[in-house]
Amino acid sequence: MKLLSFALVIISIVLPWWKLKGGNSMISTSTKVLLIPPKIVTLTSSPYVVGGEIGSVPLEVTLVLNLISFLLIIICLLIVISLLVKNKSRKTAIASSILSSLLLFVAICLFFYTMSQITKIGIGSFTGRGELEIALPGGGSELLFCKWGAGAGFYLSIMAFLCIISASIYGDINMACPTLKKFFKNLSSLFRKIFDRVKLFKANKKWIRAKLT
Repeated sequence: MKLLSFALVIISIVLPWWKLKGGNSMISTSTKVLLIPPKIVTLTSSPYVVGGEIGSVPLEVTLVLNLISFLLIIICLLIVISLLVKNKSRKTAIASSILSSLLLFVAICLFFYTMSQITKIGIGSFTGRGELEIALPGGGSELLFCKWGAGAGFYLSIMAFLCIISASIYGDINMACPTLKKFFKNLSSLFRKIFDRVKLFKANKKWIRAKLT
């Protein structure tokens, strides 16, 4: 599970974390927000010309994107540490897993908040759809129906976060706390007994009804 989360984080770094796509029968446009490099890239094509543009990103946004990239690299290192010391120092493994999940949560929330503020000014919301006026290569503009929202990188980071949490709960903490493991085992056994009793009660109830009729 941790290896999966490590792979997901690595892949998420190079994929767009936010995207906009739209067009009609003649024109298409797409915009992507990348972490590495920290840029907003737009590509627009028409029957006569294809043009790309690297959007001017405010310094504050560039700093945030760089910070998120840095956090993701730290998270990868923490995951590797937790895997290497799992059998030697369980406390260190647990601490690394918890810290990596917290940092990943911070990175996800930071990106969502930053992009929400940017899109609030330009197109209204982090996710949505509607007609937008798109600048065309060579001059002019066109009203196009567009969809926008989180990109593959953002979704992969959420999946990685869930994988780390799952690995921490069912792996590190469970191994480091035999009492907790025993508690869950006893709880599972108790629910199984209750379920069996309910089934037996229903079976007896049906048998009694059959006898009475």
